[in-house]
Amino acid sequence: MVQGFVEMGLSNSIAQCVVGWSDRLELAPVDPAQERDAAEQLLIDEAIESCTTADALVNPPEQDPERLAFDDQPYAFGDDLELDVLWTQCELGDGQACDDLWEQAPVGSEYESFGVTCGQRLDLLNCTEELADTDSP
Repeated sequence: MVQGFVEMGLSNSIAQCVVGWSDRLELAPVDPAQERDAAEQLLIDEAIESCTTADALVNPPEQDPERLAFDDQPYAFGDDLELDVLWTQCELGDGQACDDLWEQAPVGSEYESFGVTCGQRLDLLNCTEELADTDSP
C-alpha cells in the first residue's frame, strides 16, 4: 500500500502517514489504484494534504538566505570584481582590504560578513589595526 503512494510521487513518510490515516478512518486497505466512491476519495485526498502539510512542518526544506527579487546588488564572492579583489586581499591578511570590503559591501551580503569578520577571523574587531600588529616581525 505504501509503495503505491510512493509510486504516485509521495515521499515514503507521507505515504506511511496516509496509510495510517486510512487505518484510523477505518477505510478499506488503501491502494492508490483502487477505485473509491467520492466520499472515500475525498478522505484520501484530505489525508494526503494533511500529511504533506505535517511533513513540511516537521522537515522544512533548507532555504537560501532571503533576497528580494529586485535586489540586484552583489551578494557573494564572484558577483563583483572589485569586491572579489578586496575579499582576496582580506583573506591573505590585508586588514585595510577587510575594512574596505566591509564598508563597500551591500548590507546583509556575504561580502559584508567576510569583511566585518576580517576574513573569518572572528576574534578581531578592527582589521586594519589588528592584522597590522600580527603582520609585523
